[in-house]
Amino acid sequence: MNEINRLSDFIDKLNAEEKPEENEYNTDSSELRELMRTVRLVRTLKEPAEPSENFRKRLSENFSKELRKEKRTSWKNWTLAASVFAIVALVFLTFTVINEKTNMVAAMEKAFREVESYYGILEVLQTNEEGETTLQSKLEVWATNDGQYYVHGLDGIFKGMTTVNNGEEKWQINHEEKEVRTFAAYPDPYRFTFEIGNEIEDLKKALSYKTIGKATIAGRKATIIEVTPKAGEPYKIWVDEETQLPLQKQTAMQYGLQYTVRFTEIDFSKTMPKDLLTYKVPEGYEEKADYQELVIQDTQEAVEMVDQPILVPDDTELFKNDRISVLASEKIVKMYFVNHEDPLLFIQGKTEDFFKPSSMAILAKVNGKPAEIQAPISEAVGIVAKSGLSSVSAEASSIRWQEDSVEYALIGNLSIEEFQKFISENMDRTLELPDQSVIEPLKPQIIVPYDMETEENTQKGVDAGHSPWRLDPVYVAQVFVRLEILPGGITGNYPIPYDDFTVVYNDGKTSVIEVDNESSPVKRVYLQRVVRQDPTGIWTVIGYDPA
Repeated sequence: MNEINRLSDFIDKLNAEEKPEENEYNTDSSELRELMRTVRLVRTLKEPAEPSENFRKRLSENFSKELRKEKRTSWKNWTLAASVFAIVALVFLTFTVINEKTNMVAAMEKAFREVESYYGILEVLQTNEEGETTLQSKLEVWATNDGQYYVHGLDGIFKGMTTVNNGEEKWQINHEEKEVRTFAAYPDPYRFTFEIGNEIEDLKKALSYKTIGKATIAGRKATIIEVTPKAGEPYKIWVDEETQLPLQKQTAMQYGLQYTVRFTEIDFSKTMPKDLLTYKVPEGYEEKADYQELVIQDTQEAVEMVDQPILVPDDTELFKNDRISVLASEKIVKMYFVNHEDPLLFIQGKTEDFFKPSSMAILAKVNGKPAEIQAPISEAVGIVAKSGLSSVSAEASSIRWQEDSVEYALIGNLSIEEFQKFISENMDRTLELPDQSVIEPLKPQIIVPYDMETEENTQKGVDAGHSPWRLDPVYVAQVFVRLEILPGGITGNYPIPYDDFTVVYNDGKTSVIEVDNESSPVKRVYLQRVVRQDPTGIWTVIGYDPA
């Protein structure tokens, strides 16, 4: 059994991405050497879900060799080889199952990278519990794999509207009103319904998914996949067997309604016409710009326009400054950094306002100064709102802070760890995350019981768009204090204003809120995300301190 233990340790080290203390080159046992070599072959396969015939042949030959050797030796050694081979087979099967999902997404990503652009007719359908289906909208869609798109409403609620984003400019044309409105190209809150690149990203981030059947969509054979996301109910997508790209999506039935988004026509071979991405105002149409953003040549020009020094992050191998623009009316400078995947927007401007973080933000520090982290952004406040980004991409995150009367904000589809790296390497600053030890001495004097089943049902309702205030810990605390004052309920204004509640701690999972009002019977409210510990989770009161 010593050889089995040695091989088991060898496998554990490989699985942990560590160098084994013993390998096939320094072991004295020829049998163990061959088996270690076989295990390493299994571990290093690039496509574990579909191993080559050559690998299967080598595995069979190695095992046959062991059997022939053991026939010439003892029964004890033959048992060892059989036991070890069982371990090898188990490892092989484990790798196959684990990598099946990874390979499915990888195939989609690879296929999408090879599509320069695609054209299709997209339908959005609504179905009620009685099985009655109605057309919500019908869209003509052009899109590229780098995020540019042209969408025109053919029928339904979007009829007569055209929305375009060419990566530098974004505009929407209302043909009925003869009006052209311009918006920020990034962050983009629109991202048309069922954009293929986004669907692949959602699948990549899902908790799990599985194949459940076959069907035909837009004249193409498709595989039906059931997806369990991190937030919300499971849904289904139909993936084209030929191109490995999504063609249809169907939500779960929630509150009596189910939505289906599908391509009735799709062509992945067409090149998107350049004139569709060229901004122009049709004759007789009125142009309405939400804000004027001037792209400038250098940082010195920015300094002169805003009449104040500006902070210029360094270029690094990962992030490089792509362009600089100024909102002259607000004296705000915007710098766009790019890497291989996602852009990053850095905003700065003079402020006379006291720094007040969003009630839904994680409280942190940048170089010892108070900062907020919204991952993703729940509401645009401070300089983010002043920059014309009143609404941002559902995936974008942000970090905002002040230094010497200047407010800064970073916005992008980055993780907190990636933001930390940018702030450290490009800005020579430190992002400090919340310290759990800060609130350990703070324990509620009075515990507030809650029913987990009720909270889980409430969470499902919020996921479906109901009671969004449960995502705001301050609002939840305000409602709690109101019920402490008037348990029978009230109408009209709340007895304690929203602004009298201050978040003193929030790490995204636990929040402590103080009440600064002499009329309040409560001094401090303690809340937790008891159902789901991420930005989509509701807040629940778990205790409080009386005034």
